[in-house]
Amino acid sequence: MHALLPRPILRLMLMAALLLSGMAAAQAGASGPVLAAKPAGKLARQPVHVHYDPPQNPAHADLHSALVRAQVLEQARKFFVAFRLPRPLTLRTGGCDGDSNAWYDEGEILLCYEYLADIFTNARRADRPDWVSERDAMGGPVLDVILHEGAHALFDLFDVPIFGREEDAADALGSYAMLRLFEPQSPGLLAGVVYSYLVDTGTKDLKRLKPAATATVSRHLLADAHSTPVQRIYNLVCLAHGSDEARHGEAARRVDLPQTRAEGCAAEFAQVQYAYRRLIEPHLDRAALLRLFPHLKTPVGKPAAR
Repeated sequence: MHALLPRPILRLMLMAALLLSGMAAAQAGASGPVLAAKPAGKLARQPVHVHYDPPQNPAHADLHSALVRAQVLEQARKFFVAFRLPRPLTLRTGGCDGDSNAWYDEGEILLCYEYLADIFTNARRADRPDWVSERDAMGGPVLDVILHEGAHALFDLFDVPIFGREEDAADALGSYAMLRLFEPQSPGLLAGVVYSYLVDTGTKDLKRLKPAATATVSRHLLADAHSTPVQRIYNLVCLAHGSDEARHGEAARRVDLPQTRAEGCAAEFAQVQYAYRRLIEPHLDRAALLRLFPHLKTPVGKPAAR
């Protein structure tokens, strides 16, 4: 049972809308790598619907009201309508019978109130590390789950071929989108996502995670379709480090990213970028995306490699 959200959390929920409304647009002069241009052509765009289901649990009433007031799904919708979707897509929040989760299935992304309530509760924990702000501890995971489930939606709607586990591919695409679209804010957002995974490990510092704790991970966790929380931390930080070592070097040091992994992170980022440009970007109306994220107009760095 989740407690009613206090007013500070409701105000934080309103802040989350800034992350999803193209707040990078205010950074029009900021530098960022450019997306490969594709001719827009004639759009055959399908609608993106939003729904806020009435909460099943009365404890989520304030959360539901805050989400509606902040128009969080409407802001997220602006990103998805930049794609030439072949079928309609629905963004929904709803109760999940106590299951703290989120998923994509058959044209619908569902964010459970239980999952969002857990994010806000974790953001206000007294033992939250001083390297992540309360705002980023909320905004990072909210943005992360929308982009992760959105990646599943794009894979399905555009019939994207995938080698390996789809959950890992969704992590990679979602992380890439966060690092590129929200580049000016990415260090804070990254810290928020890392913190959310650390909560799952039960530690605030990976350097202090005892070897025994990783050696005795539940076989059910190891058999899960998702990577373990620690693996997801390293995968995300490696992509960030590979995208911009100067910007994200502190994150790599914070989680003690092994040098043997760090040396290949630029290649990992280039691999994800190449896949994005080949498999996802052709379905994108780039002009629509640039209206939300004008900082993407400024080219920086080398073209993506194979």
